[in-house]
Amino acid sequence: MVRTKRLMKSLRSRSEREIDEEVGRHIRTLRLAAGHSLAELGTRLEVSYQQVQKYESGDNRLSAVKLQQIAGIYGVSVQYFFGEIEPRETEFAELLMEVTGPAVTAAGRQKLQLVRFFLSIPDSGVRNAIVQMVRSFAQAEAGCRRAAGVEDPAAGDAAPPEQEE
Repeated sequence: MVRTKRLMKSLRSRSEREIDEEVGRHIRTLRLAAGHSLAELGTRLEVSYQQVQKYESGDNRLSAVKLQQIAGIYGVSVQYFFGEIEPRETEFAELLMEVTGPAVTAAGRQKLQLVRFFLSIPDSGVRNAIVQMVRSFAQAEAGCRRAAGVEDPAAGDAAPPEQEE
């Protein structure tokens, strides 16, 4: 049985394998960003955690139905899994890679924790107030850095994020 699986894997073209791995990486990124375990996602998909692990590694291919279920769970389009993300999703995808990628830093973990807590607040007015408060802190920090003649690491982020409605 194991020998047959190895043979089948070797028969798959390299490009198919690469696509399966890319889809799997995107699933893992979303799962980790949401704070879900393999078992939690497996339960929602009605598969074992081992199956989810195989999806994420690219060892097993997902059906279109499962891929659509995962997209629904994490609120992304199916195209997200193939790298065809809309421009609006690009910043979010980059943030996800930063906080769930292979070299996650303490700062990346803090960002992820902040996003999780922020998303758990149901009141948009409270979320807007938090955004304003954080923006004020960031602007004050940038002003202090300029006054001290220290380069601002966030200088490239001149445009503030849009407020929720």
